[in-house]
Amino acid sequence: TVCSKNHHLFIRRKATAFRQWVGQRKMYCGDSCYLRSGKVVKQKPSKELATSLLDRAKRRHDKILTEGIDAANPDFTYEQMYEALREAIQSLMAIAGYKPYSHEATIAFINESFDLTDFEIQQLDEMRDTRNKIMYYGKTIEMYQPESAFVFFKKMFPRIVKLQ
Repeated sequence: TVCSKNHHLFIRRKATAFRQWVGQRKMYCGDSCYLRSGKVVKQKPSKELATSLLDRAKRRHDKILTEGIDAANPDFTYEQMYEALREAIQSLMAIAGYKPYSHEATIAFINESFDLTDFEIQQLDEMRDTRNKIMYYGKTIEMYQPESAFVFFKKMFPRIVKLQ
């Protein structure tokens, strides 16, 4: 059943409003919108899946740090940074026994489950949104976007890894 109140649509919400919204509607308990809509599935916790996802995320991370931002293709680097963060968060979900079928749900999970700042949540959601526009709408990005995301990525990735 899809949530009739559209609680799961938070793309344009600011981080503070998003955090308040999440706090009012526990995403992953009982009858949450994400579980009811099928955007998150409860499953047996899987250390193997978590390890695999985290290993893949770390390999992406290392490649990005080694190669830096590809000036000829900044969108590729941007996508790789986002995917590394998403896979690291998804590994936390696997440990907790959840399988996401929505990138929004992945961000909602880390927002609800761990102590991140409003700025960090906003940055993650902006990266998700920008990556979506690149992948599905053919948007091109300016060089400042991956440069800014790179600074955030270098700080955020190790923080997420420490949560394992």
